Amino acid sequence: MRNIVIDYDRYLSEQKNLSIKKNAQFQRKCKNLSIKTGNNEFDISIKKRMKKFKHLFEYINIKKMIPKNSKVLSLGSRRGEEIMALRNFGYNAVGIDLIPFGDYVIEGDFHHLPFEDNSFSFIFSNSLDHAFDFSQIFDEIWRVLRKGSYCVLHLVIGEKHKNSKEIVSNIDNLSDLTEFLVGKFYIERSFRFIGSFAGGLNTLVILKVIK
Repeated sequence: MRNIVIDYDRYLSEQKNLSIKKNAQFQRKCKNLSIKTGNNEFDISIKKRMKKFKHLFEYINIKKMIPKNSKVLSLGSRRGEEIMALRNFGYNAVGIDLIPFGDYVIEGDFHHLPFEDNSFSFIFSNSLDHAFDFSQIFDEIWRVLRKGSYCVLHLVIGEKHKNSKEIVSNIDNLSDLTEFLVGKFYIERSFRFIGSFAGGLNTLVILKVIK
């Protein structure tokens, strides 16, 4: 594993700029496509991605993991399509992002979660490759999760992603993360999961909290 950015302030600045840039690109793409089709391509795209997240949560059988109305958190949510999917399942879900764009996403840094201890029953993230400090993030995830609850990570694992300009921390193997889990989590299950998601995400890891 290799961390590409060494200065935290620079990291924050670059991640915020990247988020703004990617959202602007997404908006332009939807606008241009809407002109051609006459449809609201922004809403269509959001709904399609929400359905992809719904498929992911159905695949891991989230309803068996945590009861309805549980408090759920997503890290690095951007527009919050996964929050829409989780709310569709009946969960009290919220997301955080350095630059939030969705209705259910608040401003926050997953290195310093703005929540009390033992607040959530489930945490999801597909943004761990954007992490600056794994130790700090897993400390925070463990702090805000309740005893016996779950953290599900959708990851990019493998050498071929090392040249991506978006990735801050390369994860070569799942073993790269194990040192950060000791005394906090155990890996209940890990498996290849590519599905219909873009961006090279290829591995799902289900962690259970130890407290």
